[in-house]
Amino acid sequence: MLEISNETTITPEMFERLPCKVNLPEQWDNFFDHSGKIPTNFNDQRQFPRFYLRSKAISKLDGQLDCIYIKDISRNSVAFLHYDQMFPLKRPVIMLPNGTQRQAVIIRCRRIQQGCFECAAKFVDESSSEDS
Repeated sequence: MLEISNETTITPEMFERLPCKVNLPEQWDNFFDHSGKIPTNFNDQRQFPRFYLRSKAISKLDGQLDCIYIKDISRNSVAFLHYDQMFPLKRPVIMLPNGTQRQAVIIRCRRIQQGCFECAAKFVDESSSEDS
């Protein structure tokens, strides 16, 4: 885990050095092969299109930095894999490798297998007054 004092100066090298505890299922051996826009189905009610963004990222919650794997992203939401369960209404900051940092609120979290939880989060305005 990175020291807390490094949280605002994360570099690409730090992304590589931060160990990722996410335990991807064996059948997901092509997880990082997906890219581009995610196809929609006729009853999809999403406001914005989703795009595959299969990369490492960092989640900061309660002062702890954890490596996560981003599954997909849209203008107002993100889906990612975390090694531990994250409860709804928790508010992690998601830090992408390009330096973008966004406050999010967890909407749902489901267990894929031990050490792998799929989390869905909505990006929120950092000045929002929702409780964590």
